[in-house]
Formats: sequence, C-alpha cells, structure tokens
Amino acid sequence: MNLHNSELTPSKQASKQASKQASKQASKQASKQASKQASNQAIIS
Repeated sequence: MNLHNSELTPSKQASKQASKQASKQASKQASKQASKQASNQAIIS
C-alpha cells in the first residue's frame, strides 16, 4: 500500500506542475494578446 502511494506521488506532483505551468503560459499569452489588441485599437483610433 505504501509503495503504491509513493509511486503515485511524483506523478501527481508532475501533473500539478504541468497544470501550473500551462495556466501561467495561458495567462501570459492572454495578457500579451490583450495588450497587442489594445495598442492596435489605439493606432486605429
């Protein structure tokens, strides 16, 4: 039982890490997109 748990943990850790990374990436992307959008808007008007 214990062995099973310790086997599971690294994978859980990795998936948590990946999810955190992806969310950071996505929010960076969205922020970049929004700022590009805004400056395009400003140029047009």
